[in-house]
Amino acid sequence: MIKLDGADTWIVGTITDIDWEDVEVGMKVKSVWVDEPAGKLNDIDHFEPTP
Repeated sequence: MIKLDGADTWIVGTITDIDWEDVEVGMKVKSVWVDEPAGKLNDIDHFEPTP
C-alpha cells in the first residue's frame, strides 16, 4: 500500500528495484509513469524507491 504525499487514502502499487525484505513503512518512493498517460490512476506504471 502506498500513500501519496498530501493524500488521505492509500493505493495499491508495485515497488520495483528493491528486495521485498528491504521495503519499510514510511520509505519514500517515486512514481514511474506509462509512456502515454491518459489522465487516469493507472497512468502510474509502478513505483521505485528514492535515495
